[in-house]
Amino acid sequence: MASATLGLGGRYDNGILCDAALTPLKIFTRNHAGGDLLLTVFDRLTGDQLAQQQLPHLAITDRKQGYSVPVIAGDRYRYEVTLASGADIDPEWVIDFGDLAVSNRWGVEHLHLDVQGRSCNGMIQSNHDRRFYAGGDFSDDMWGSGACTDHPAMPASDCSVIPDLTENQDPAYLPWHDRLDAVCSDLDCGENGACSARYLGAAVPVLPAYQCVCDEGWYGNGCTSQSPIGDNGVDGRFLLVDGEPYKIWGVAWNPVPEGGVHPADLDFSGFADIDIPLMQDMGINTIRTYEAITDTVVLDKLHAAGIKVINSAYNWGGAEVSSVDAIIAAVGGHPAILMWSVGNEWNYNGFYVGLDFDASAARVNEVAQRIKSLDPDTPVATIYGELPGSGLVDQLDHIDIWRVNVYRGISFGDLFDQWQGIADKPMFIGEYGADAYNANDDGSGTPIGYDPESQNLAVVALTQEIADNLVFEGALGNQRGVLGGLFFEWADEWWKAGNPDQHDVGGTAPGGGPYPDGTFNEEYWGIVDIDRNPRCGFFNLQALYASIASDQPFLPLSCDAVGESLIFRDRFE
Repeated sequence: MASATLGLGGRYDNGILCDAALTPLKIFTRNHAGGDLLLTVFDRLTGDQLAQQQLPHLAITDRKQGYSVPVIAGDRYRYEVTLASGADIDPEWVIDFGDLAVSNRWGVEHLHLDVQGRSCNGMIQSNHDRRFYAGGDFSDDMWGSGACTDHPAMPASDCSVIPDLTENQDPAYLPWHDRLDAVCSDLDCGENGACSARYLGAAVPVLPAYQCVCDEGWYGNGCTSQSPIGDNGVDGRFLLVDGEPYKIWGVAWNPVPEGGVHPADLDFSGFADIDIPLMQDMGINTIRTYEAITDTVVLDKLHAAGIKVINSAYNWGGAEVSSVDAIIAAVGGHPAILMWSVGNEWNYNGFYVGLDFDASAARVNEVAQRIKSLDPDTPVATIYGELPGSGLVDQLDHIDIWRVNVYRGISFGDLFDQWQGIADKPMFIGEYGADAYNANDDGSGTPIGYDPESQNLAVVALTQEIADNLVFEGALGNQRGVLGGLFFEWADEWWKAGNPDQHDVGGTAPGGGPYPDGTFNEEYWGIVDIDRNPRCGFFNLQALYASIASDQPFLPLSCDAVGESLIFRDRFE
């Protein structure tokens, strides 16, 4: 069935989904010469036979042998089990249905079952007897236990009580506990966790991220953080992806075609096949958006290109907080999603509806909390104009990562040192760079005009400065630095300063000012133009990203040389 029919958008369209929960039915055997088991399924209301299947005998070890099949619990179906040979099911064999832990949490499941040679009274339940074999030891005492026997059901567990595992313990297990104590002796999981060897066996995993089992609400290698950590989570000032620190080398992507306006004509799907290969060729690993990408086809293409998405979940204050629900349902959990973002320079614009600062801050926290309730495993960021104060960072306790849009010319100045004193949360630059139009006087009273060379100088210098201040951990465990940055922006947008059918000069934006003129010319910010022709900065950022990845010196390219190669390519290819 389709993922959307379950309210999950297209998240699982490449997998196999069932419209009913499947529960295991197992029959453990011994002294069995082999042969198939015959399972027949009936409609309980009509009595009609719906299906029949022969199951092979499985011999996993000398002691662990038998049959296993998924079934649908409840009253809709009735199952019959016989041996294909026609013989009865041996009275010593153990029939096992469902899972005791699941039954204690979500309620006892039942299955209408008839077994040849056994009296099941027409139905078995998932809290049936499991004595002697639930631990997987397969001792001689287990045979004759299980469902369809006279043994009483297992008692319900009280999950609110932590039992004393040392009380009445079998002396045979004392050496085992000694081994666990020795394995865990050098591992510090603090007051909020336990050594994983006590759950997994007499060894701990190699990776530190898996060596402690944390209490609910605690995270990190030593269970010391209250921010989620995992394949895609926060650890101190670091952002982890697949357990490794992730560095953000990205761009703001807002593809509006010539003649179009934002957001009505925003076209992720229409530009995906043009822009994504170019981004991949440039060396970008992350994009940020200003509206949510909810098209899984676009996300699939970005994921295939190795590009993560900082997906906008809430930008306009006129929307209900619950508006994020549909976005999370559509694409939450998609492997391309790096994090969710809330707002864009909301301290300047009041969420575009004039909310005052306090109301805007409260909205950020409320939306972030809502997102986390729906998708607790994905970090949530907010986008701030320049740097927030430490009090605001503490106030917005549902924000995991801070993004700051910063325009201070051709250098960030003391930005990174400032952040070090403000907060211990991760931060990255959400917008930086320069436009390709120079409003400075050329000496004759007119602007210099189109100036991709100055844009190139600025984006390269600022990106190098970010690279020099990437987050790291010192010898004493102190962390400082930023996750990376996203330059503004991928392609020119012609709707910002006048007629959307033509390339206009002008426009306004809050904050400082870009190099070299301190003036925001809003329709010239693309590293490629509206027709996707790369500017000089494209090639130098491409070379810079490659040098960072290979840890080799960066050799800047002359804009004149880049222009000549482009002319050659366009004329002769």
